[in-house]
Amino acid sequence: MIHINDFFQSVRVLHMPDRYDRLIHIEKELEKEGIKHRFFAPIPNDDAEISFNLSFIEMMKHALSAGENLLVIEDDCIFSPDFARVVDKSLQELPANYEMIYFGGNVYHFKIKPYSDYLVRAHGVWTTHCVGFSKRGMEQIVKRFNPERDLILDNWMRLVIHPRGFTYIVKPIVAEQIASYSDLNKAEVDYWQAWEITKNRMREL
Repeated sequence: MIHINDFFQSVRVLHMPDRYDRLIHIEKELEKEGIKHRFFAPIPNDDAEISFNLSFIEMMKHALSAGENLLVIEDDCIFSPDFARVVDKSLQELPANYEMIYFGGNVYHFKIKPYSDYLVRAHGVWTTHCVGFSKRGMEQIVKRFNPERDLILDNWMRLVIHPRGFTYIVKPIVAEQIASYSDLNKAEVDYWQAWEITKNRMREL
């Protein structure tokens, strides 16, 4: 059985140090799945979106310098009871030339196409709360993305990286986000409806 740490040598948890509520939550989730990880504090910037972008690029650069695949987990992530089984099955099916794999995400009306029993080829996914990157994928992003000028990263990847055809999302999704205050959006957020839309679209495939 493939454990997620077997596949992603670098697992980083994006966590605001002053969000003790999120720390308690994510440590329980990670312990439940036995995921070895390192925390990453967002790079400070007056613009929350630029801070987000800079932080992801820095995590990618660290992974690339170590020659490692990267899994990023955000501190509001919650894993489904089926997480370990679906991770194992999906990673066994994942093609060697993949660039990104989402273990959860919002697909809304974006184009998705079945690839295998546990994978869907994605041409548009929002959110980055549990997403894996290959070295090839990170090289493309680091080379082409300007964190201070371009869109917020998840939207930029949807427009630039996903259409290349090497991005996948697991079926069923096994990572969602808890309802809580978002430091990025500066508001309480609840993605429950988005998860239900995504899960229903997956069932129809």
